[in-house]
Amino acid sequence: MILSATVIRNRLLTKVRLRHLLLFQKVLELGSLRLAGQAIGMTQPSATEALAELERLLGCSLFLRHTKGMAPTDNALALAPMVNRMLALVDDSATVLSAMDDRSRSMVSIASISAAITGLLGDALSVFCQKHPHITIQLQEADARRQFSLIAAHEIDVAVCRQPEFPPEGWTFLPWMPDRLVIVCNSGHPLAQRKVISQQDLLNCVWMVSPTGVIARQAFDQLFETAPKPPKMHGIVSSAASVVLHQLQRENLLTIVPKSLVSKQLVQGQLLELPLASPISVSDIGLLVPAADHSPALHTLVHFLQSSYMHHA
Repeated sequence: MILSATVIRNRLLTKVRLRHLLLFQKVLELGSLRLAGQAIGMTQPSATEALAELERLLGCSLFLRHTKGMAPTDNALALAPMVNRMLALVDDSATVLSAMDDRSRSMVSIASISAAITGLLGDALSVFCQKHPHITIQLQEADARRQFSLIAAHEIDVAVCRQPEFPPEGWTFLPWMPDRLVIVCNSGHPLAQRKVISQQDLLNCVWMVSPTGVIARQAFDQLFETAPKPPKMHGIVSSAASVVLHQLQRENLLTIVPKSLVSKQLVQGQLLELPLASPISVSDIGLLVPAADHSPALHTLVHFLQSSYMHHA
């Protein structure tokens, strides 16, 4: 019998427990009911009973049992992102409640693009927490699309992002630090010490590129739009800062990235910026905050961040 959405919702609200969801998540992760039970402190009989109960309540099979473990069904794979979000909210709730338990502390929730986290923001927040120990910072990495979803759900107090064309209603963008796109390589790259670089020089190199839709990828495509042949591209396509930095240090690659993303590596000499005839512009990084009703903690943070860049510059 196929259960209606209303029946499933009522069962989720009244009969499904968090331990059911946690067990489901662990079985999906470990591929073993025994290991999943051990991970969350349940005996195998209890874990078996709990999983069977969850499948009965949802009216579907979640895992296929076989000799090597358990494989998720299509139902389980479809359910997994929602279970992960529900359990993540439990973690967030625990963090908030812990901060509220100490009445002397306040909390500010931030969602930031990776270019800011790996650049000035990370260092600035370390100093901020030392100067304002009564304020807890909850920081997560999120792209612009995810940030807008978090704002709509009232889950963050401030977004660190590039200037949006249309800010969410009731929110305003405060410019924080300018940024631009740069071409970088490691210090051992054949072009590292060149003062003049032609398009042909760039065309002869191997490039690590970002996924389609990322501003750095758009700049890359524009750079070689009129080239007689496509440039050589590395097998890894990624905009994740840790992946890009790791590959640049291992291999003689070129890539286009926001300068904010590699500012530390440029200062330390781990990476070098190649000279370009004309800079590649990109919108500045700033703070997206509510236009009104700032909490004292948020006001303190915004003022500190704006001041921190002026001192940094």
